[in-house]
Amino acid sequence: MKHSLIITYYDPQCLKLRMMADLLDSIKATCSRSDIELIIVKDAKSYTDAVNEGLARATGDYLIVMNDDITCEEDNWLERFAIPDTVTTRYLRSDIFMGKPFSIPDAAVFCIPRSVYELVGGIDPRYAKGANFEDTDYFLEMQQKGIQFMEVPVDVSHIGNVTTKLYFNDVHEALRNRNHFLFHEKWQQRGLL
Repeated sequence: MKHSLIITYYDPQCLKLRMMADLLDSIKATCSRSDIELIIVKDAKSYTDAVNEGLARATGDYLIVMNDDITCEEDNWLERFAIPDTVTTRYLRSDIFMGKPFSIPDAAVFCIPRSVYELVGGIDPRYAKGANFEDTDYFLEMQQKGIQFMEVPVDVSHIGNVTTKLYFNDVHEALRNRNHFLFHEKWQQRGLL
């Protein structure tokens, strides 16, 4: 069984090199498998583009999407993420859809079996810069196709919002508003909002 680790790495001014080194060191320290494919997508136009490019290039049975601001703290965490026909994450987060609470994977690190990727495809490319809603939309697409989500309590540390704060803080609110509009329009057209 082959695992593809897809790391989205946006850092045009090389301000996050230490963080990336920490992530790579943590992968080396916690993964003893020889059947790992490492795909780093650097400085794509948007988070959505980076994830989609990585997913398209991946050849593994399980596709693990990782932000560049995490570190893996637990041995053999990859094996625990590999559950057939189920999207796994380190934790599920609560959201509201159609006025009802539901749980979706945290997008900092999640694992998609190849069968799920072949069914659903990538993230909707209309979402800009990873400024919210692109991950919610992606996981809703999966849920609409009957895909199950599962929390796997592995020890993974996540700083959060590093890229946004360094590179997109001044435009984040405008991008978030744009993505919110796209999200609402898309799901309203499907009769689900």
